[in-house]
Amino acid sequence: MDNCRFESNSAKRGGAIFSDADHIFINNSDFFQNNADNGGAVELNDGTIINSNFNLNDAGISGGAVYSNYYVLIDGCTFEDQFAGDGGVLYCLNSGLVQNSLFEHNIAFNNGGSIFFTSFGEVYSNNFTDNKAMFELGNSIYCNNKLFAKNNFYDNETNAIFSNRTYDFKAVHVDGNAAASGDGSFRHPWESLLLAIENCNADEAVFMHSGTYSGPAYSSLNIEKYVNIFADGEVVIDGNHTTIFYIHKGANIEGITFKNAYTEVYGGALWVMSDAETVLNNCKFIDNQARFNGGAIFCEGYLEVNDCFFSNNRQSMQDPGGADSSTWGGGAITGTYPLSMLLLRILYLKITMLLKMVEQYRQEH
Repeated sequence: MDNCRFESNSAKRGGAIFSDADHIFINNSDFFQNNADNGGAVELNDGTIINSNFNLNDAGISGGAVYSNYYVLIDGCTFEDQFAGDGGVLYCLNSGLVQNSLFEHNIAFNNGGSIFFTSFGEVYSNNFTDNKAMFELGNSIYCNNKLFAKNNFYDNETNAIFSNRTYDFKAVHVDGNAAASGDGSFRHPWESLLLAIENCNADEAVFMHSGTYSGPAYSSLNIEKYVNIFADGEVVIDGNHTTIFYIHKGANIEGITFKNAYTEVYGGALWVMSDAETVLNNCKFIDNQARFNGGAIFCEGYLEVNDCFFSNNRQSMQDPGGADSSTWGGGAITGTYPLSMLLLRILYLKITMLLKMVEQYRQEH
């Protein structure tokens, strides 16, 4: 659909357009004073809307301009003076990506003055001005799950975002059932974590879709640059009796379950190298085993572990013998990071912060 104008149309669902097709494409079109219960201008299952303008559309329930039942991509659009119960502009029953768009003077009677995501959402390089959620949960954006928000501008708005968790990254998607020709977007995710990491930039995070991942792409994987890896729902990496990750530079990993990993040496699931700084949040380690050290994790570098669960992990060599046998152990975690190094690191950070404060004081005076 290209270069169309829809004015003063009304319906119960999708005031101007209702589509239950697999995909609808809308380009360079105008929507003015349309109304419906859901989707004041448009209701769709899966769609793309680009370079279009929406003015004075309203929905009695959800999605003053657009209501999406599955996924929508919005790029380069303008939304002014929309109104709805939830999601003054957009209500996504599942997920969506909104980028390079303008949102001005939109209102939700309940939550999400401009955008309401019931699952995860992606919002990049948008301008939000004077949007309002009457209950003040997300004057610009309300997200029930994880929100990736990067390079957005919020003018004259307090409480702009309400979400379960907000990440200052762009998402690079991974799905084990994806086609090999993926590009890391939601619709065309990478088929393996290795491909996602190789193609991930510093301002991006790997977002693994729900499922169990196993096979060569998840065995003895060398992570040679700092990477953020987050889970969408229940994500399980099955090591199939090999070490899963060798972390060389560091990682921030959240919500992943590591299981059934094994090594003849150190770190059944993870081996954190000496130069690596690694943070684990809400992860699980189940049925992992190392022969000598660290049934689940062996750490030579810096490791921070928060809200994680460890069950039935083992260091299996019970009577190793030899001169170094006294240092072998750690059914779940073995750490060799020297205390002196940790204290020096803390001291260095404190000195750096103090120098920055002194420099700031000099500049201000």
